Amino acid sequence: MKDDKDVFEILGINSREDSYTELIKNAFDNSKEFKDNFCILFAGYKSDDFELSVRCASVYIDISTKNKEIPDMILYSKNNNELILIENKIFSGEGYEQTNRYSKSIFLESVKMQFEMKDAKFDKFYFITLDGQKAKSDKFVSMSWSNMISDCSKNVVFQDERLKLLMNDLIEKSIHYMNFKEPSGNTTFKHYFKNCKKWVTKSRAFEVAFKNSCKDIAKKYNVEYTFGIQNNRNGEQLLIVFQNQQWIKYSLKAINLNDLSEEELDEYGNCRNIHVELNWTERENRISLFIHYETNPYLKRRELENYPAKLIERYNENKEIFKQKVYRQIPCGWMKVGRFLTVAKTEISIKDDTTWCSIYEWLNTNFDKAFKCIEASLEEIK
Repeated sequence: MKDDKDVFEILGINSREDSYTELIKNAFDNSKEFKDNFCILFAGYKSDDFELSVRCASVYIDISTKNKEIPDMILYSKNNNELILIENKIFSGEGYEQTNRYSKSIFLESVKMQFEMKDAKFDKFYFITLDGQKAKSDKFVSMSWSNMISDCSKNVVFQDERLKLLMNDLIEKSIHYMNFKEPSGNTTFKHYFKNCKKWVTKSRAFEVAFKNSCKDIAKKYNVEYTFGIQNNRNGEQLLIVFQNQQWIKYSLKAINLNDLSEEELDEYGNCRNIHVELNWTERENRISLFIHYETNPYLKRRELENYPAKLIERYNENKEIFKQKVYRQIPCGWMKVGRFLTVAKTEISIKDDTTWCSIYEWLNTNFDKAFKCIEASLEEIK
């Protein structure tokens, strides 16, 4: 069988973000055409004195505490007195409040001092991800890796053969990622995931495969959906959570319990977050669909026990009413579950010949059952 791994996969650095940052830096330094395209894309103009600094480790917000902030790329021109910050992500998400920290004046001033450009213009910020995801800070402009690479490589001929090889692999990665298609109905579930390579992870393939089905469900039932990942003892678990705003009630996040009367505590005991969750763990060879009833926001059992007894009593009372109502009309093919969060579940086994057509049909049929069951069950909760 032909091995179609690229250089990054062969070297075991396919998921190492810093490798791609360094490659962009090398292309910037060794190709005038690439540099000009890069500057036009991010600065809006080209200038020979633009430089690109990567992973500048000596920038601090607070010198006294040695609190390091290390932006991925700083594009700067001393002649034009301008600094531009570029943060890139591939497989990792944004760090806690990362872009908000990067857009604070105290951080921007420290960068200016680092580059000896204290009066420089510093108001352009970019957040580069595989899908062009939005940064937490509104000051950052979102962009996809695919758009960045295609725009910067336009009409560029790399003279250095090594750089040419690496950049061609990078371009191919971005194209493969953006062009990765959902499976045809007759494609087997397991075969589809064998195409996960380059930047296409199983989570990306999972999202692409289910995205159109989720859109159809969202439109038909007026629900919202989110994709997620969590790790458990059996490995990486891929999730889709479906929610209707009517299934969510009261939030314990924004209240001060000390300010609530007995009557208000009883009222907040009506908090809930009911949702339908689909999850798949590769090792388990099955896809499951759950009806969950939990607090809003989710609290572990131990955390919930810290709340006043009256609130907990009302919450448990409502949850039990909902659970018993579900149990009395449990949909065909579903089973009762008595766990802390889960009320009921159903599943489909993944065999070698299981097709995506059968999975989509199973999801549509059982989501309809779950939705109707939840709606009917909520009628009895005050």
